[in-house]
Amino acid sequence: MKFAEGSPLSDAELAALSKTMVDTHGEAARDVVNRLIDEQMLPAILSSMRHG
Repeated sequence: MKFAEGSPLSDAELAALSKTMVDTHGEAARDVVNRLIDEQMLPAILSSMRHG
């Protein structure tokens, strides 16, 4: 998995997030995380969470 430039997460952090989501919520979570990445939505979501 590779994030777009300007991503708030490194590739290692992204892999850890994906693994945590799958471990916690099951295999379907991987599809959700991948779709958010593909649609470039995850960086915006994480950024808004950090800045409240």
